[in-house]
Amino acid sequence: MCGVLATTAGVVVTATHGDPWSGIAEGVNRGDAFMLGAVLAYAGYAVALRFRPPVHGLSLMAGMAASAWLFVVPVFAYEVVEQGFVAPDASGWAIISYAAVFPAIVSQLFFMRSVELIGSNRAAVFMNLVPIFCAVMAVVMLNEDFQGFHLLGLILVLGGIAMVERFSQSK
Repeated sequence: MCGVLATTAGVVVTATHGDPWSGIAEGVNRGDAFMLGAVLAYAGYAVALRFRPPVHGLSLMAGMAASAWLFVVPVFAYEVVEQGFVAPDASGWAIISYAAVFPAIVSQLFFMRSVELIGSNRAAVFMNLVPIFCAVMAVVMLNEDFQGFHLLGLILVLGGIAMVERFSQSK
């Protein structure tokens, strides 16, 4: 439990730029709120994987992709009607292809397998690395300044994961 609390604190520190009370006083910006929601949803997904049907990971991914497609198509159609359609250039298609293969399929198959191997509780705590990786990518790719709250968030998340792994009952 201490490890889970530490990783959660690391996410909060990172998302609030080192000032957790600012979210209460000023409100959380939309991007950080989406990231916090995504982390919570993904943790729920990790726990729910324990109850997945006994099908191959690719079959499960195909079912989830089809479900997602059903929700996205109406939104896409609305956007096309309201704002028109602009086809991506070659760089855009390369990004879409990369995102479709690696983060959307390969990483999910690896994650499903990790849940099978180490259990959903232990695997779910690794999802708290997502905002940390996002912050690191912002520093590297967008030239944002690396600040103390980035380091504190990183230490809390990695320390929490280490605690969960060290004291896990299901090794």
